[in-house]
This record gives sequence, structure tokens and C-alpha cells, in this order.
Amino acid sequence: GKLMFGFIVFWAYIAFSQFMLIWYGDVPEETHWFHWRFTGGWKVISLALLVLHFAVPFFGLLSRYAKRNLRFLSFWAVWMLLIHYVDLFWLVNPHGSPDVPSSPVYPLTLVGMVGLFIGFVARKACGQNLIPTQDPRLAESLAFENM
Repeated sequence: GKLMFGFIVFWAYIAFSQFMLIWYGDVPEETHWFHWRFTGGWKVISLALLVLHFAVPFFGLLSRYAKRNLRFLSFWAVWMLLIHYVDLFWLVNPHGSPDVPSSPVYPLTLVGMVGLFIGFVARKACGQNLIPTQDPRLAESLAFENM
């Protein structure tokens, strides 16, 4: 939970720093890209990313209870994965229109990448002992609770 909270703040810091440097430097190639992202249909997505990718999870993970409760933490993990997918869509998609085309390219790409990741992890984990069974302090470490 603390790590997820830290990465939310880190994402906001990096995104704002990049935006501020491009805006202050007035680099024509880059400011043109940001101009398209803050007009038309992209404006809604840009503001939604600011709120849903930073503000909502920031306050949602601020309490100690949310970081220790597995249900809340799993909700925020899924939330961040979905919003990060929208963030990548915002970064990569051409500037024309934010409308998601009806072609199956976007969901199939996501399914393919997740499938490749699961396959890679499963292949690496095959034949490996994932729990240190010979560790004399295993029971103590499994019962650890962060205060």
C-alpha cells in the first residue's frame, strides 16, 4: 500500500514536471501536442486523468486502514491498472479524436500483452520454489504485521 501510494505521487510529480518544462520552455513540437490534448474531446480525458489517476487514489490510499486492508488495496490496484491504461491511451493515441474506434485492436492488444506477461511469469516460476521452505524464520515472517 505504501509503495502504491508512493508511485501515485511519483507519477504526478513526473507528469507535472514534464508538462511544466515543456510549457516553460515553449518547445513548438511539444506544446503543439499538449494543445491537442487540452482541447476538444481530449480535454475531458486530460482532466479525468488528473482527478482519477492522482487525486482520487491519493486520498483513497491516504489512510493507514486502506493500505492494510487487502480488499481496499486490491480495489485500488485494479483501479490504478485501468486508469493507467487510459493514461497510456492518452499518451500514445494520435491527436485526431479521442474516440475509441470500434475495431478490436485496443482490447486484443491489452489481452495479448497480459497473456504474454502471464506466460513469461509462469515459465520463469515453473520448477522454482516460490516460498523459502528451509528458512527457519518463515512462520515469523508470514505473521509479520507492519505497525
